This record gives sequence, structure tokens and C-alpha cells, in this order.
Amino acid sequence: MELLPRPLHTQPLEGTFVLRCGMSVTLADAPAESMTAARFLQREIREAAGLELPILRSGTPGGLALRCDPDLTPREIAYRLRILPDGIGITGRDPEALQWGVMTLAQLVRLHGGALPCLEIGDAPRFARRGYLLDVSRGRVPTLAQLKRTADTLALLKINEWQLYVEHTYLFRGQSEAWRGDTPLTAEDILELDAYCRDLHIELVPALACFGHMQRMLSTRTNEALCELPGADRPRFLMADMMLHHTLNPADPRSLPFALGLIDEYRALFTSRRFNICCDETFDLGKGRSAASGTGEKELYIGFVAALCRHLLEQGVTPQFWGDILLRQPETAVRLPEGTVCLNWGYAADVEEAQAAAIARTGLPQMMCPGISSWNRLIPDYGTAFRNIRAMSGYGLKYGALGILNTDWGDFGHLCDPLLALPGIACGAAFAWDPGETDAEELYRRAGRLLYGPGGAEAMDALLRISACERFSWWDAVLWAEAEDGAVRDRHLAGLRQAGQQPDLTPSREIAAALADLNRTAPSLNECGREMLRAAHIAAEGIDILERAGDCAAFGPRDRGTAVAGELETWFRLFSARWREVAREGQLKETFRVIETWADRLRGRDRENMAGTL
Repeated sequence: MELLPRPLHTQPLEGTFVLRCGMSVTLADAPAESMTAARFLQREIREAAGLELPILRSGTPGGLALRCDPDLTPREIAYRLRILPDGIGITGRDPEALQWGVMTLAQLVRLHGGALPCLEIGDAPRFARRGYLLDVSRGRVPTLAQLKRTADTLALLKINEWQLYVEHTYLFRGQSEAWRGDTPLTAEDILELDAYCRDLHIELVPALACFGHMQRMLSTRTNEALCELPGADRPRFLMADMMLHHTLNPADPRSLPFALGLIDEYRALFTSRRFNICCDETFDLGKGRSAASGTGEKELYIGFVAALCRHLLEQGVTPQFWGDILLRQPETAVRLPEGTVCLNWGYAADVEEAQAAAIARTGLPQMMCPGISSWNRLIPDYGTAFRNIRAMSGYGLKYGALGILNTDWGDFGHLCDPLLALPGIACGAAFAWDPGETDAEELYRRAGRLLYGPGGAEAMDALLRISACERFSWWDAVLWAEAEDGAVRDRHLAGLRQAGQQPDLTPSREIAAALADLNRTAPSLNECGREMLRAAHIAAEGIDILERAGDCAAFGPRDRGTAVAGELETWFRLFSARWREVAREGQLKETFRVIETWADRLRGRDRENMAGTL
């Protein structure tokens, strides 16, 4: 079946339904809130078939009729779509289910234009909650227009929960020292996006760093005293610090009111009754100022998390938190108040079942949280993403998870273009609806056709090949550029040497061949697909140049490094221009500093810090 997610029941029928002038989209027995879904369908028909169908309350026979019926049978069916030669009917058990049916029809219109195959579909999801998390702190801060565009795609894929992960990129009152020089989201941005998502039956859920990962908040002169490790207000910004340090000191009596103040200010912008307090990767806990309290690390952690959760539950809000620390101390789960939800994350292709089982034994409800494997990369690792999402959704079924939250992180600058992340988002949507998918290539080809147009399947084939060429470690590249210690630089340079010694791959040649095949799909791509093609070219060129930069740093000689440095700087100019089309400045300047350091060292500058390699 070409649809994505794959419907539960599909019955082909004889004949074809042909869209014509004079037809209408009719809200027959649908509530007023279904107008958003009707407009979505109207737009898809206009773009794919060139027809402008009016939306009416009662239309002429032979059009498209949308209905709600709370008594829809059988009970396992949430919506039913019938396409017959003389008309189309969509019936949903409620307005959200009706929208799912509308999105199925919208996909068929994308795939077939104005001549639709007759069929009958009865459908319902396996997981009630099907989510996507987007990091808008560590790199890109999307424009409001781009956020709305993403919301439209999530609705098309029947995703009904969206979390925006924020550390400092909201305009918090009294925290100008944290967000100055950045391009944070405003209250109006969030309020408008929340209303936009609500109309699409997407719950916009706040996700806020409240314990670990508070680099920008705790590196200010105002808040530095609340940081677990002293000296947090060092003037030099490091991406490594943002990933590895800056945990709030829970032993300081000022820390809890500080975190609760951020939570209350941010939560007020959302209509959702859920809140993700994060509380993951508290790497420094117990290693700094809190050690003097005499309280053990376990107690420091669970006591603070429980206090945050109680505060939200008292307001009728369900708290969520990342489960990585709890997995190291599962016996402390009894300290968390009833109603707290554990977000169980794991991103390896061969992610193990044990952690899902361990959380299930604590009695905490859990969401399974796989990832699209886009972080530290210019193009996602689509193969790893498929295997990871498939495994985590399977564990979710086995252990009764509340749903799936597919994650898109921005570690070390969020290099990956949002249009190249779409196939991974579609993969998560497919497994959240129907965990029975088995073939990665076939699923991605379906996603390509749906998202990028008729040539999208072949375009995805090319993207998969380019993705396999990305062996240069951006993680090592950043840490090598930022390291002040020669031994640390040598360690990360060794990682680049190891990548450069793989004899079974010649990235430049394979990338060139894949780009040629990608270019051949251009005439059969839609507008999004052609934009993706440009983003893919920039990403592929970056993969090629960074690969050669790594080889130069690891093996020399310097004259070759000088030429690659120029290519790197020229490429970054193109990368930056594309970035600004879909995102605010965010941390683009911090990424430039990494590129600048690489270019300078490839030319032989700062030779005393070069670990003797050039």
C-alpha cells in the first residue's frame, strides 16, 4: 500500500472517481472545527489537481462528503473512507478521526491527482499518542512560517503530538543575559503556533530543560551561583559545554523556585495539559557544589524531579521526564508522584529491550522515544533510524507504552536541513500507527513519493546512498576544534584517522554518482522536492569537503589542506544561506567558529595547537 502510515484495512474496488468542476467539499454532519481539515483537503486538491472546490454545508451529489458518527462500527475502526465512481465519503468517530480520513484522501490526491482509484479503507492507530520532538535550542531556531509548514506535514502523517525542546531559546523574562545575541521564540510565536496546531488536532507540548543541559541559563553572571560546577560563567562558549555540563544544583534552596518560575512562565503559553521537564543527562550532579550537602546523588536527583512533578500535578498538568537517570536507580521510582510519565529513549540501531522492561517493572507509564539519527550529521542515518524506530515501537507494544515520541535533536549545531529530516519523521509516523512495517527501502520510497512528489522514490534511493557516505565525525570535529588540551585533540584526531582509513568506501565518487541520479528526478519532483534537492546538494558537498578536511588534518600535507580550507569556507557560505531560508540565526555563528578553526588550522595557523599533524 502506497499510503503512509499504512491503513489497517484496505479493499480495492472497481472504477475511478474523477474530480470535476462543480463538485464541493461538504461538511455534511461534521462540526465547525472540521473546517480546518476541509481547507487542508481543498488546498491539496488545488495543488495536485488544479481544481478549486468550494466548501459547503450541503453540496451537490457526486462530491466529497465529510461526516462525524460517534456510533461508527466496528469499534476498532476510527474512520472509514469510501471512494466510489459517483462520490467520496469520509466518516470519522470524532473530529480528530475524521481528520485522519481527510489526510488519507489528501495523500491519495497527492499520489493520483484528480483521478482516484475506487477503494474502501477502515483504519485506526495502534498507539493513541504519536509524537515528534524537535530541538529548537542547540542550533536552528525555525521561523514561524517553517514551524507551521512542519505542523502541516505532521498532520498529513497523522502525528498528534509535537514537542519543541527549549533550553534558552524562549524570551524568558529577566533572562536577557541567557538569550542575548540569540534569536529566541517569543510568546506570540508560541501562542500562534499552539492555536495553529490545535486546529490540526496536534497537541503542542512544552519541553523545557529544568535540571541538566542548562548551559546558557547557568553560564550567566546572574545565575552562575546555581550551577553545580563553579566557574560556569566562563566567557568562551563551547558546544561541548552545552552538551556535557551545566546542571542545576538541587541542594541550593534557590534552585527549585528558579526552575518552577521558568516552568510556570513557559507553560502558560500552551493549551496542552502535559509538560516535559526533561531532567536528563545531569552529568555533573554530586560532583560540585551539592557535594557539601552530604546528600547522595540519587536523593539529590529524585528529590528534585519529584518536586517539579508535584508542582505540575497540583495544577492538573501531567509531567514527563527523560528516563536515562532513573534507569540507573529504578528503585527510586516509588518517590515519583502518581501520574508522572517516563520518556524512555534509546537511539542505537540495535537498541535493547531491557530498558523498556526495567521501566515497566517500576510501574511508571512510559512513552517510547526513538530518534531519526539526524544529530551530528548533514544527512540523517536513515538506516539506523529505521531499525531504531522499528525496535522501539515493538517494545512499546509489548510493554503497553502510551505512545511513540520520535526525536530530532540538534547536538553540536543541528546541521541537518529540515527537509532532509522529513523521511525520518515519516518513518516514526508509520511505526506509531502500524508497527508492522518491515522493509526500510520500501517505506522510505513511499515517504519520498508522498513528501517530494512522483520522483521522490528515486530521490530517496539517492539520499540513502549519500547518507551511507557520511563517515566524517562531526562530534570529533567539534571537540577537536574546541579542545584546549593537546592530548584531547589527539584523541579526537584519532577518530578522524580511523574514519579515513576505511578502504571500502570512496565518498567523493559515490556522492557524485548519487547526485547525478538525484538530479534526474528533478522534473518529477514537487515544490518541496525541488527545495529538498537543493538542500541535498549542499549537504552532499559538505559531506565530501568535510571528509577531505578530516583526511588533511589526519594525514596532511599542508598545501592540500590550504585548498580544502578555501572549499570549506565557500561551502559554509552556501550552507548559511540555506539555513536562513528556514531558520533564524540561532547558533549559526557558533558553527561558523568551528568551520573557521578548521580552515585556519588546515592552512597551518595556530601550529602549536595542531597536535603536530600538518
